[in-house]
Amino acid sequence: FRVRGGEGRDGVGTESDRLIVTGNGVSTGSYLPVGTDGGNVNVVGGASITATELEPVEFSGFANFTFTTANAADVVSVVNAVGSGGQAAVRVTGTSGGVAFEQPTFFNVTNLVIDLATNDGGAVADDATVNVTAAPLGISNITINGGAGNDVMEVTATPAASFTTNINGDADDDDLSIGGDPLDLDGIFGSIIVNGGTGTDTLVVLDFTSGAADGLITITNNVIGGIAVGTISYVNIDNLIVDPTDNFANNLLIRSLFAGVTLTIFDTSALVDTVNIGDAGSLDPIQGLVIINDFGASTPDVVNYNDNADASNNTYVLSSGGDLTRNGVLLVNLEDDEFEL
Repeated sequence: FRVRGGEGRDGVGTESDRLIVTGNGVSTGSYLPVGTDGGNVNVVGGASITATELEPVEFSGFANFTFTTANAADVVSVVNAVGSGGQAAVRVTGTSGGVAFEQPTFFNVTNLVIDLATNDGGAVADDATVNVTAAPLGISNITINGGAGNDVMEVTATPAASFTTNINGDADDDDLSIGGDPLDLDGIFGSIIVNGGTGTDTLVVLDFTSGAADGLITITNNVIGGIAVGTISYVNIDNLIVDPTDNFANNLLIRSLFAGVTLTIFDTSALVDTVNIGDAGSLDPIQGLVIINDFGASTPDVVNYNDNADASNNTYVLSSGGDLTRNGVLLVNLEDDEFEL
């Protein structure tokens, strides 16, 4: 090894040279990969390290750590890994600007940020997947920042309830999904917080092939509960799509929805699902548009409207097909006639 600049590390001449950076438990650090086998490490109040021609890179002992991709058009995955001492860890894999980067491994990093935004260089789309099935040692929060561009971000698995995944779409029109592969939420155990940011953003929640029955699925203007073990929170989402089809009859309660938000409920099963719309006997908290589509299932689903405790002076009109308008504005659209009201 030789020193270049701050602290330099060059692994020339060996088959597998490992860089391990360990903080003091309260440190703040960052890593910017350079090329396919190196990068720059900075520790606030500590070392600055430039590493080249290294293969494994490992970080632990940090309160806050940021991994920043070097280019635009990132394609990254956060997956389970094993640390150098056998610790349960996560690894970030993928490419940045079409170039594979040195894959860092993390454990005992309380708050880990994956920054796809800083070096976007404009509205360039990124693609990110979180598939963490086992709890990594000492990691409480993983945050992915998409930055500008029409990003595609997917969460397919999260571990225990003490683990939170934060998905930030940031600017432009993002497609965000939970349970996209294998089309169910059986692997969602930790909390997920989704922030679409600016632009027109879509969040899709898929429980299409689940082998586990759901409890009462409750949807409010910022939370989807009961459809997975972990709670799903959302903000700055324009189109919310929830597919609870699975292999069981479902009960849904739609309590509230912000103005300008369209909530679409898809259900393709032949089982009888029940959708209750209204909160504490009032439809007033439903300010957006609700669309329910059972794709012509042979057995009608049941939709209940509950406004019996509301003293507001609203005029509701129920069409023969079950659509509901409030003061002349469409509130609920039943896109198939196979419903009981």
